[in-house]
Amino acid sequence: MNIIPLEKCSENNIFIEFLESVEMPQRKSLPPFSSIGKPKKQDMLLFVRNCKTKYLTVDGRTVNTHDGDVVYVPTGSRYTVECIEDNGDGSTLQINFMLHDDNLSSFVLSEDIQVFSLHVPALRSLFEKSVMLGQSVHTSTPMQQSILLEILATLAGSTNAANSYPIIEKGIDYLSSHYQEDPDITALAAMCNVSCEYFRRLFKKQTGQTPLEYKNSLRMKKAEQYLLYSNLSILDISEQLSYATVSHFIKVFKDTHGCSPLVFRNSSH
Repeated sequence: MNIIPLEKCSENNIFIEFLESVEMPQRKSLPPFSSIGKPKKQDMLLFVRNCKTKYLTVDGRTVNTHDGDVVYVPTGSRYTVECIEDNGDGSTLQINFMLHDDNLSSFVLSEDIQVFSLHVPALRSLFEKSVMLGQSVHTSTPMQQSILLEILATLAGSTNAANSYPIIEKGIDYLSSHYQEDPDITALAAMCNVSCEYFRRLFKKQTGQTPLEYKNSLRMKKAEQYLLYSNLSILDISEQLSYATVSHFIKVFKDTHGCSPLVFRNSSH
């Protein structure tokens, strides 16, 4: 099977032969999941949500993941994976797929399992949207295919190595999985044993946003998904996202999107 590195994808025509999106609750009990003896038949991209996991490959390689990471698992991978920390509702948002080029030759993006620690709010949103679509249809849609291509483009265009600051990882992980709340910056900085000013500065460098902007963007992306793919009322959505009042939610949404949540929902149908 051919290998086309992720960063070279834009130079090649990519065709999606197979695609499915599912959410898998994190397995908390032993034995861990194993693909040894039954190697994966498709490529997989997964988003790690509210948990930490550890992969052990047949060649002895260990790969650790954290909340907010994106993991690429190529076709043919043989490994075990176990949950090493769960925040109570840990899961992985999985997109299984097969790619081929314009010569109809199948290819993978890497021979090995790869982890991307980008903490880009849009990635979480794209995975959640793909899974929501996968729950409502039995075959992949053009929208799901475009989502996969957008995820690949985001990963390929990332500058993660140059703009990653492990010292604040725990704070970003917490904010990424508790965006419905209002985590105090002092508490987030304390998790990382740094000052508030230093936390804010590194946070801005890594994500391109302030902690408040990051949290609000996650909330708005989730609100969009509720409006597009659920029957929840505007009040229910505001409560799900922990806004103090529905009027505050509507105001923030209008400031962000230029229209009310109801107009946004109706315009999509």
